[in-house]
Amino acid sequence: MERIIGLENRKKNLLINGNFDIWQRGNTLQVADGYWADRWPKSDSGPGVLGIQRSIDVPTLSESGFQSLYSMEILCNTANAAMGGGDINWMRYKIEGHNIADIVNKKANLSFWVKTNKIGKYTASFGCGGYDGVLVSEFEITVPDIWQKVSIVVDFTGCTNYGTWLFTNGIGLYLNIVLAGNVLMHEPNLDQWIAGSVNKISPNQVNFMDNTANYMKISQVSLIEGGLENDVFTRAGKNIQEELDFCKRYFQNLNGVNSKNMTIGNAGNNWSRIPLVPEMRAIPTIIWTGIGITSIGSIETTCFDAYKSNARLTMSPVCTADAEL
Repeated sequence: MERIIGLENRKKNLLINGNFDIWQRGNTLQVADGYWADRWPKSDSGPGVLGIQRSIDVPTLSESGFQSLYSMEILCNTANAAMGGGDINWMRYKIEGHNIADIVNKKANLSFWVKTNKIGKYTASFGCGGYDGVLVSEFEITVPDIWQKVSIVVDFTGCTNYGTWLFTNGIGLYLNIVLAGNVLMHEPNLDQWIAGSVNKISPNQVNFMDNTANYMKISQVSLIEGGLENDVFTRAGKNIQEELDFCKRYFQNLNGVNSKNMTIGNAGNNWSRIPLVPEMRAIPTIIWTGIGITSIGSIETTCFDAYKSNARLTMSPVCTADAEL
């Protein structure tokens, strides 16, 4: 087994793809809600719409101590100068319940690099999986158009006293980075756990959505058990292949991989069992975008069956398997 020097005793980053290396769904500008960079969904409520794309603008190695290739660029694609009731635009990372035991009743350090033209205070909040317990914090950008390091020490001591916490393969914890929100969502009690909806923001939240010229780039995001002593970025995986495997637990783009010869079935209905590697978090939704099959049969976390009537051929799957939280 390969031994990676220096990684044996490192603290684990709970945020998969925090370096934005992996974009299985594509890396050009997208505006629909959902996942674009793997594990990093964006969500819009109201007329304002965020755009997401991959950028090669990153903090330098001398700045950050880590060599990144990409950042996630967030754009104000459709403006909303007056945020109405219920309006909010945010990035919403969902951590699986199995993975949050490292930080419950402890402190954790959220850190990332950010570059934006829109100065002001932004919300970084955490919410329990039951959506009824939240901690609201904030970070401030004081200088436009330069890379700046953000570090927030979050105290999870006693967090399970507020809301419903899940420690299975469902949503254990939300991390929200808020670009804009409505005044009705303001929470004055910062940096403490309270009972209530996860839809809370800092009273000082800037409106990133007021101008379509606004942009924000984020890089090297980590959430690591401990305080500021753990303020150096590491991937969730010990190398890029393991990071990709972690992403594939939630989503797989099978673009012609794992080709299989079809097996002759009854009444001319031939089939092929397509493996899912690694095993997925839950039984996925299969969306077949290629040609050559009649239907999808049994689906498991490790494989699924594809059927084709009256033909036998080599099955080259062109599809996605989605088991996102």
